[in-house]
Amino acid sequence: MAPRRTLAFLLGCRDGVFSEDLERFQGTFTLCIAFCVVGIVLSAIAFIADRAFWGIFALEVPFFSSCIIGRLYAAFCADQRQAVVSFGRVWLLATLAGCGSFVLLNKYHHFCEDVSLMPACCLALLTALVPTYLKFMGVQLGIRILSCASVWLAYHLS
Repeated sequence: MAPRRTLAFLLGCRDGVFSEDLERFQGTFTLCIAFCVVGIVLSAIAFIADRAFWGIFALEVPFFSSCIIGRLYAAFCADQRQAVVSFGRVWLLATLAGCGSFVLLNKYHHFCEDVSLMPACCLALLTALVPTYLKFMGVQLGIRILSCASVWLAYHLS
């Protein structure tokens, strides 16, 4: 039974959603959409500032778009506790796909090289805001840990 509880902790479960997390999730719909739009805008600004940033831009737009779609889906779920878990899982899947693609493309195709300071700072700003954003959204701890760990690992493997 312990492996099952560990998996529920890491991937989230309906019963593990606390009431304060649920209230946060329900009250931050606009914040979620705004954060994702800011992410797309920052990526676009960084891309315009330095064309070498095209690789990150190509990954960021689908990432934030999938998060917006996941949040819209969660808003229409009848069971809002399950919606919190579903949104967290969509975020985690998008993060794992984005980080995995970034590492593979950067390792084998030199996807993102010679990027200037400004786009790198935009990406660092987005990355630094993620743990706080996920906490505000009410996403469960295990999903937040896996998401942040995958970003950290992607930076180190690239």
